[in-house]
Amino acid sequence: MTRAEHRAFDPVFRSPMGAVPAGTAVTLSVAADETPTLRLWSAEDGERLLAPAFSSPGGETTRLYAFTFSVSAPGIVWYRFLFSDGALVPGDDPLVGVPAPPDAFASFQLTVFDPAFSVPEWTAGRVMYQIFPDRLARGRDFSPVPGRVTHARWDEDVTVAPLPGKAEYTAYDFFGGTLRGIEEHLDDLAALGVTALYLNPVFRAASNHRYDVGDYTRVDPALGTEDDYAALCAAARARGIRILGDGVFSHTGEDSVYFDRFGREAVPGAYQSKSSPYFPWYRFRTWPDDYACWWNVRSLPEVNEEDPGFSAFINGPDGVARLWLRRGASGWRLDVADELPDGFLEAFRASVKAEDPEAFVLGEVWEDATNKVSYGRLRRYLLGSQLDSVMNYPFRRAILDLLTGRLDAGGFVRRVRTVLSNYPGPCVHALMNFLSTHDTPRITSLLGGMPEDVRREDAAGTRLSPEAPARSQRRTTPFSPQMNS
Repeated sequence: MTRAEHRAFDPVFRSPMGAVPAGTAVTLSVAADETPTLRLWSAEDGERLLAPAFSSPGGETTRLYAFTFSVSAPGIVWYRFLFSDGALVPGDDPLVGVPAPPDAFASFQLTVFDPAFSVPEWTAGRVMYQIFPDRLARGRDFSPVPGRVTHARWDEDVTVAPLPGKAEYTAYDFFGGTLRGIEEHLDDLAALGVTALYLNPVFRAASNHRYDVGDYTRVDPALGTEDDYAALCAAARARGIRILGDGVFSHTGEDSVYFDRFGREAVPGAYQSKSSPYFPWYRFRTWPDDYACWWNVRSLPEVNEEDPGFSAFINGPDGVARLWLRRGASGWRLDVADELPDGFLEAFRASVKAEDPEAFVLGEVWEDATNKVSYGRLRRYLLGSQLDSVMNYPFRRAILDLLTGRLDAGGFVRRVRTVLSNYPGPCVHALMNFLSTHDTPRITSLLGGMPEDVRREDAAGTRLSPEAPARSQRRTTPFSPQMNS
């Protein structure tokens, strides 16, 4: 049986380490007791088989065989070493075991990105604070919006039951947070060391979360005005704080200017007329009631992002992408970026950079963003033309698994190394590293004993035990002997 070893995180075996710009000469080595062949595979070039360029003593019974090559185009190169008996290289690196298209053999990953890829320098080392705009603070000028259900007191329980006349919970109750309320707390945030704010959507919308966009061009009246938004961005920038908007471009709301399910708009929306300028934006199976919607949520009709009219509306010279930058935002976080087509992502980033080369484009991708396959194809988020960086969900998962005893220290290091190895250097320093968001349970609740998969309806009535805070604290105390208890 062939004896062989290759460690992707060791400079003896891989130089340079990590992702590389296209055109870089890469040397891969393997210690083995017989001469191997290096097999490379990429979507751009197909399969390549290379003989070793040289070898040197690697141990008492092995030699170190080295292969040098370069890759001209951005993409993922999968590599493995072939031996006469068909053996695969053993090792403890998690990169072994990733199937290399178009076959199922375990391979290592080499990410090759555009040499021109750069990320705004201001993003490195930022302390980001996420704000759900309805829930931070009411400004001094707060007044409830007529027709909306607004909680009388800030400390009331969140509503999870359907409102009167509704069959299910629809997130139409508000606590009354405003843009002015955020601005009035900027000094408090700055004192905490916050240097970037990520705001969930501020677009006009029917729900409190506002992912059911009603109008991409307007601030929701419950939050304030477009002038309030510009004032907030200017006041934050004066304190060294950048603001990121939340771009929701995979779907709109049913009660939007564009879909207009309830016939409230002067210009009919897609639901009201096939002659609507917005009709091509949506996918109707049988107009008007049978339409594609996001994750089968009827109130969130899906947008056809590849429609030229929609793309121009978002990405054009006077489009939505640039509009909010002109109002003071420093960039965008793209909601469900992994559900947006490659062409749309490329047009969006090009539009943002044309308006402001220092603007930031951050994507929501829950998995490893370099090797994710969605819609039947390997995605290209971080190769230089689509996203600047991503939300670092793999890091959150590793932290949570470490603190709850599902992962030991060695496993944690390997997971972090995998991100550092797969992700291009320019995006690594701009990763959004977090422990909780609006899409996940709070980390203190999880460490205190709440299950991860609890339903919203059940979570609302769940109270953690009196011991939960102490348990959570033990799990986050370095070197605690009860760390995983």
